[in-house]
Formats: sequence, structure tokens, C-alpha cells
Amino acid sequence: TVLNRILPLTKLGKLTIVYYTFPLEQIIKLLHFTSNLHTLKFGSISLNQNNIMLIEQSETFQYVSKINRIKNIDLRKSCTSECIKMIINLFSQLEYFKIGLNTKEI
Repeated sequence: TVLNRILPLTKLGKLTIVYYTFPLEQIIKLLHFTSNLHTLKFGSISLNQNNIMLIEQSETFQYVSKINRIKNIDLRKSCTSECIKMIINLFSQLEYFKIGLNTKEI
């Protein structure tokens, strides 16, 4: 990819996605090229509930779940229980998972 030529993605250790809502499918595609990440921070996840099974069965999801080294995730906004399950399935080496809550949700 063009980005990989500018910055070797395999050398990244920490990734912060500033874009507020980011589709989980895009995060998975990005993680395919960033196998040495240990920390991932982002605002919120956009997930189509109807596609959860398809996403988890995809080759990219299976590959990323085996090679990623992410141990820390900081999600600034809450997400559904299905989304949390998918994150746990995707990041098997996860040690720290922080989820922010809106005061309106409490």
C-alpha cells in the first residue's frame, strides 16, 4: 500500500484512530498490515449487527486473530455486547480493555 511505503506499518507499536466512528471491518483490514501493534485506541466502533458471523468467518479476521499482538485497547465510547465478544475473539492476547461510558448511559 502507499501508506506502507511511506511508513512501514509492521513497525508500528501503538495506533490511535482519531476518526470518531470507525467501522470494525476497516480496523480489521488495517490490522492485517500492522502485526506488531501492542496498543490500539479509537473513539467508537461501527458494526453492522447482521454481518457479525460473516466478519468472524472471513479470512482477514481469522488471519488477524492469529497474528496480532495487541494487549491494550482503549475504546472511548461504549459498544454492544456482540461487539465486545468480537473484540475478545479478535484479540486473544488482550490484557487491558478500557471502555468509556457517556454520562447519559449511566
